[in-house]
Amino acid sequence: PDVAAVFGSYDAMPRAPGLVSQYRNLLHHFVHQHGDSAASTFWAGCGAVRRDVFATLGGFDARRFPRPSIEDIELGYRLRAAGHRILLDKELQGTHLKRWTLRSVVTTDVTCRAVPWARLNLERRASLTDLNLKASQRASAALVGVAGVCALMAAVHQGFAGGAAAAVLGVVVLNRDFFGFLRRRRGLTFAAACVPLHLLYFLYSGLSYAFVNLEFRLRGSAEPSSTPVVTHPRGGSR
Repeated sequence: PDVAAVFGSYDAMPRAPGLVSQYRNLLHHFVHQHGDSAASTFWAGCGAVRRDVFATLGGFDARRFPRPSIEDIELGYRLRAAGHRILLDKELQGTHLKRWTLRSVVTTDVTCRAVPWARLNLERRASLTDLNLKASQRASAALVGVAGVCALMAAVHQGFAGGAAAAVLGVVVLNRDFFGFLRRRRGLTFAAACVPLHLLYFLYSGLSYAFVNLEFRLRGSAEPSSTPVVTHPRGGSR
């Protein structure tokens, strides 16, 4: 009775074949299975909100989000701000059938998730530390940025190549639980093949946040936080 909303996750048996689809859907499963049960936001892909609470808060903000985007995350922020409890029930799982391509992953994450979510966090001065906004995920995005800069500088001085390699190794270490999960589910070869995809994930997440952060500083619309925002893996057709 004290729960206003509940959501679960995808299961660990995604149907769509292919490296990108398997990686993407398993990443979502892993993130939610390692999240805090006392959730700080909401996910509509496999979730429910009490009708009276949903109506009182005005439902999804269709004016701000006319297309599917982070309308459920924003609703979760309003639920928590109103003092409601959101439960992440890890036993509540559904099989995701979506087929992803590399292009659809990057396009969806950047335009429908990373950029609007970064804007929302900066506007609300939100400082979440759950799901993919944990300290290790923020640090991973920063390390990928360092690796990218070092890789570019290596063209000038070879010594920077070692810095790039060290930064990448740091990302692998920080995400060792996730890669271990992939190895147990799909084998060592699959887990190794997912490393570049995960590095790319952190790269465009960090760049998206940097873009929005700069945008806000130029507009003077908010006092942005100093840590990168990593996208929230979500499903649904886009």
